[in-house]
Amino acid sequence: MSESSKITELVSPAASSAVTIDKNPPAPKRIAWLDAARGICIILVVVGHAINGIQSAGMAANEGILTNIYYFIYTFHMAAFFVLSGLLARPSVNKNKERFFKDSLKHILYPYFLYGTIQILIMNVFSNNLNSPAPFKLSEFSNLILGAPSQFWFLKTLFFIHIAYLLSKKYSWFLLRCITLQSCAALLRFPGDMATFSAFAIFYSIGVFFSEQ
Repeated sequence: MSESSKITELVSPAASSAVTIDKNPPAPKRIAWLDAARGICIILVVVGHAINGIQSAGMAANEGILTNIYYFIYTFHMAAFFVLSGLLARPSVNKNKERFFKDSLKHILYPYFLYGTIQILIMNVFSNNLNSPAPFKLSEFSNLILGAPSQFWFLKTLFFIHIAYLLSKKYSWFLLRCITLQSCAALLRFPGDMATFSAFAIFYSIGVFFSEQ
């Protein structure tokens, strides 16, 4: 065996392992302040819904410090969620549009229908234990399409905004369209999902616009 063959034989295992390492790069580092911001917003959502539930059950007055906390939370926390989503959307779309679409189906639309269905079912079966009891109605499942069950409106709206941004060729045009839509919403009464979309798409587009910063 020639000297060059021996060298190749000795080097090849290391070379193959190097190739394997390249094919499995380490997971990207998480952005600490984004995770912290989302965590704070999630806590605020829980607190807001808890206050609303306590007041609806008649366990606390509809005015006072709890009401002040509730209105303070609702002045910004959902807008903040959409800004954070926009910050993460632009690099994901630039990296792989097809993957972004599939992830939106898997992690947003699918959970919306799954957990929305479960919640409607539980609320109907145990309706007598709710703050506002109501008889069981199969027609309420149509609300998954025509509206959105309770807090799951966020997932449905976020999915539509994701798709709208994915179809937009330039993020600057997407921002302009969202501003225009918001202006129209101030003059016209959009129905259901369109109203929610127009109300929060502008915050998402702001996140997209500043994502590189």
